[in-house]
Amino acid sequence: MRTTTLVARKVLADCETAHQLLKEEKMESATWRVHWVGCLALLRAVGHILHKVDGEEDTKHRDVITAKWDDWCADKRANAIFWDFIKAERDHLLKEYKFGVEPAPIAVVDNEGRLLITNTGEALVTGNDFFRLSHVGFENREGRDVIDEAIEWWRKQLDEIEAQLS
Repeated sequence: MRTTTLVARKVLADCETAHQLLKEEKMESATWRVHWVGCLALLRAVGHILHKVDGEEDTKHRDVITAKWDDWCADKRANAIFWDFIKAERDHLLKEYKFGVEPAPIAVVDNEGRLLITNTGEALVTGNDFFRLSHVGFENREGRDVIDEAIEWWRKQLDEIEAQLS
């Protein structure tokens, strides 16, 4: 029997690496899509590995992980980061190659929220990129920030599972 450290942690660590690469990516680069897909595939893989690998370790692992999964299913609103972002975006990407995020420059607005424009009438934008999400509940949020939230959600779930296994 191995220690209570879950194999799913290794997947999450790889996701963090992919996320760091995505944070460094500029929208002009076509590689942002590869890093985005990698992040979402790895975020969803945490759950698959948790179930298929960690859950098969022994009866206790299976029982604790199944109970946790049941909790996620019972309260989808509280676990929206999983259902409405991780699962939904991964499904769209890997089953249809549709992206729920669109890179765009960040427009500059004044204190009242009015768009600032240049002398030529174009929107004034910053040099920063914004990965705008279109997912219900996450629309118009910065996608890389939501990945941060998803990583934190998984950390919390894995911490709770490991605490029960100790």
